[in-house]
Amino acid sequence: MKILITGFEPMYRYWNVNPSWEAVSRLPDEIGGAEIIKLRLPIVFSKATELLERHIAELRPDAVVSVGQSGAANCIQIERIGVNINDCHGVPDNDEDAPQDRIIREDGDAAYFCTLPTRKMIETLRAHGIPADLSEHAGCHLCNHATYTAAYLRAKKYPHMRTGFIHVPFLRSQCLSAGNKRYTMELDVTVRALELALETLASEL
Repeated sequence: MKILITGFEPMYRYWNVNPSWEAVSRLPDEIGGAEIIKLRLPIVFSKATELLERHIAELRPDAVVSVGQSGAANCIQIERIGVNINDCHGVPDNDEDAPQDRIIREDGDAAYFCTLPTRKMIETLRAHGIPADLSEHAGCHLCNHATYTAAYLRAKKYPHMRTGFIHVPFLRSQCLSAGNKRYTMELDVTVRALELALETLASEL
């Protein structure tokens, strides 16, 4: 049983750290009997697609869980849907690509539901004192791009594979360096939240 979990590199224009990868990289290599395989994705639309596709094809994981940061998150947010659109709203990726109203897959559905046990994950996190909630979809930037890409591959090639996305809040250092006030979560809490979420997922694979 294999779970591929991804985090993102920093968005270098703004930060030198990304809590998604910081947390993913600290996860153990085995959770709930599942092998945990970690992958760092670039914040570049084309490169992220190629890397994710290649690793899924090579590994044939039982599940793919992508993780990303959200400045709007006031808790761990587990996403429900990936939508077939890339739109940066003026915030380009790390290669200065700034798509607007760009379809991700011409032969893909308008949206795909994530297939993680979202509500069970939320219940588990809350039972351990970690704030968590359901989010309707992962925006239209790289986070949604990863969500939709994995779900598309599940629909087209790997029907056994479960896919989904988790948004995590900023680290305190990001807010201090940016001089803004946002909800933050300590890194060890974020790591624990991901562990619990993957443990819940593993129990259903």
